[in-house]
Amino acid sequence: DGVLIVDDLNYIKGFRYELYCIARALGTTCSTVHCDASPEQIAEFNAKDMRYTAEILEELPRRFETPNDRNRWERPLFVVRPE
Repeated sequence: DGVLIVDDLNYIKGFRYELYCIARALGTTCSTVHCDASPEQIAEFNAKDMRYTAEILEELPRRFETPNDRNRWERPLFVVRPE
């Protein structure tokens, strides 16, 4: 037994669905953890290591498809908010 964590942007629901299908094919379970941070918080986190350019930080919120627990492939859905 083990745990696999896919730490990626996963901002397109189609990619999250692909991960769900892979987990099912392997006979294991899958869950979604959504880190719900504001654009300001994201910029603050990014300032520590400058992993993403300012251009990418501006584009991602426009492209991001928020996880929805009505989609079976995104259940269970855990939402984490920085505080």
